[in-house]
Amino acid sequence: MPTTMPLNRFITFVKPYINLLAGAIAAFLIAKANVLGIPGLGEHGDELTVAIAGALAWLVTQGAAQLGDLKWLKGHQLQIVGDAQVQAALMTAQPLPAPAGAAQAESLYAFDENLPSDEEEFATANGAATRSYAVEHPGAAPDAEYDFDVEEFDDTAYGALPYEDLPGDDEELASPPPDETNTPIQPSQVELQGASA
Repeated sequence: MPTTMPLNRFITFVKPYINLLAGAIAAFLIAKANVLGIPGLGEHGDELTVAIAGALAWLVTQGAAQLGDLKWLKGHQLQIVGDAQVQAALMTAQPLPAPAGAAQAESLYAFDENLPSDEEEFATANGAATRSYAVEHPGAAPDAEYDFDVEEFDDTAYGALPYEDLPGDDEELASPPPDETNTPIQPSQVELQGASA
């Protein structure tokens, strides 16, 4: 079964030989083929000049490629170390404590099964919704002073307006009038002070 080589191993073990070959090709193209058209290089150039140009071309090409590979490997190693630190932190992490009030919430859920249904809680008597002390306190005896009829409840005692004095929907939901203290004065509204004299 063929396996693929990871990229970091390819760059570490195989890529240096590719860089050597790339440097040799660059040295040949610059020094012998003279693709840049530099005077004194090429087939008819001085051998010492051609050799120095080829060595420089090879050195620059090989060095740049190798520096790029090393930079990539360093970044890859930093990524591996970071991933390992995250994995170690996850393996040693303590479970979070229960949030404050979780026990109280559990106790509320336990009472949920004993709560009255909506029909029982808001039972109607003579067509008007009533609220009973007995519904709020299931074990207590009903008391007449806690029963009240919503239709007969007088909220004007608490500062509310009588229904007849409340504004209509058109008036209540209308946009407010514009603030005239914040509007700029137009030139046509200003009287010329020197013209009247």
